[in-house]
Amino acid sequence: MLLRGRVLTGADVLPDGLVATSGDRLDYVGPATGYDGAVPPPSEQLILPGLVDVHNHGGGGVSFPDATTPEEVQAAVRPHLLAGTTSLIASLVTAAPQTLLARAELLAGQCEAGVLAGIHAEGP
Repeated sequence: MLLRGRVLTGADVLPDGLVATSGDRLDYVGPATGYDGAVPPPSEQLILPGLVDVHNHGGGGVSFPDATTPEEVQAAVRPHLLAGTTSLIASLVTAAPQTLLARAELLAGQCEAGVLAGIHAEGP
């Protein structure tokens, strides 16, 4: 995929930049004129890096502290991915030890499946 527009990088804004991907990897991020290949026409589109959300309690009407199935976890993650979040860490709130263990086990499975990037526990 090739995206051309104003590209926001960690250090700069490229007024005529290009982002080239191959599968799930970035191949090129830089000035459109520096790309070795065909490029799309210029665009005013703003191209931003995806959000890495390090503290999230859920979404889509589902909270991670209340989720009991992988499908509920995935339903909580889905709206964030559709809005540009690239990685999400599920946050849990203070609860009874057996509840926290059950949620951590559920969420760990979703980490292993690549749905979540990690788990954050608030409180004791």
